[in-house]
Amino acid sequence: MPFVAGGGEGWLAGMWLADGKTVSTGLVGAYLGVELAKRLVGVRAKTGDGFALPLALALAVGRWGCYFHGCCHGRPTDLPWAADFGDGVGRHPTQAYESLFHLALVGCCWPLFGGTPCAATG
Repeated sequence: MPFVAGGGEGWLAGMWLADGKTVSTGLVGAYLGVELAKRLVGVRAKTGDGFALPLALALAVGRWGCYFHGCCHGRPTDLPWAADFGDGVGRHPTQAYESLFHLALVGCCWPLFGGTPCAATG
């Protein structure tokens, strides 16, 4: 699970409330809210497909915010593209890796949505 983190007391603090997990926890809350609202108004259709590409694009942009803020960085490395986040240690720019992953995902999935990023399928 991408939001598992060490530290804190117990399951809730160590996995869900750890620093830097706002996106993962926000997505869980958003999903539960949408499903509850759908149940309350009687919507039975699948609605998640229309969010796949916009969400991937939003995450790709958001991870650059993490990069420029200097949070969520990776382990120390000697690779030429290591980033120094102000502590004098070259680290994997995991934010950039994830951003590129999401952009690649959009590129691969775009044809499945007929070239329309918000088109729901089925």
